[in-house]
Amino acid sequence: MWLLGYAFAAGWVVSTGMAAHLPRVLEAAGASTTEAIAAAALIGPAQVAARLLEALFMSPYHPLDSARLSTLAHPIGAGLLLALGAWLAMPFTLLHGAGNGILTIARGTVPLAVFGPVN
Repeated sequence: MWLLGYAFAAGWVVSTGMAAHLPRVLEAAGASTTEAIAAAALIGPAQVAARLLEALFMSPYHPLDSARLSTLAHPIGAGLLLALGAWLAMPFTLLHGAGNGILTIARGTVPLAVFGPVN
């Protein structure tokens, strides 16, 4: 339970920090101010879209699979942004937002799947 709590807290720190600093992070990666703001505006739609896709396509899978997917989305996007530059600001933001969106579902479903309804 402690490990699960730590994982969710660490994910929350990253998502909160990114929400506050995303435009500057994208500018530091080489995006213009306009591009950074446009990309940052995609976080909300990406979260909603990811939640819908998770509900439609991930329901047959174990909730840990959704949690793993959400955990991988941000590092993959960040790696692409760092390796290939600012032209990937929007795909990075979409991956980051999608990971956050799925993580909100995983926070409720993973403990239930791991510990059961009794615990």
